[in-house]
Amino acid sequence: MDRFPGGAHRGLVTRVASPVGTDHSGRMDSTVVMKMHDGSWHAVWQAGTLLGEFDGTRQEAIDWARSRSPRCWVYSEELGDVVPLSPITP
Repeated sequence: MDRFPGGAHRGLVTRVASPVGTDHSGRMDSTVVMKMHDGSWHAVWQAGTLLGEFDGTRQEAIDWARSRSPRCWVYSEELGDVVPLSPITP
């Protein structure tokens, strides 16, 4: 579920209208997907500032992240760091 100040909204709404891969200032953006302690999945879209957040299943969070930026990362609990999200293979 997309989360923004003032409430939660279902859907693919973002705070800024910008081309995929850049924020409104032209800075390169990225997304990070992580598993929360309760087992849910959370994704953030950022480019110097927070552009959007999403909570849902693992696949929903990955799909949301990939729809926001070509630079997608997933947090690896095993490594304690982020690693590139594997590219989509046909």
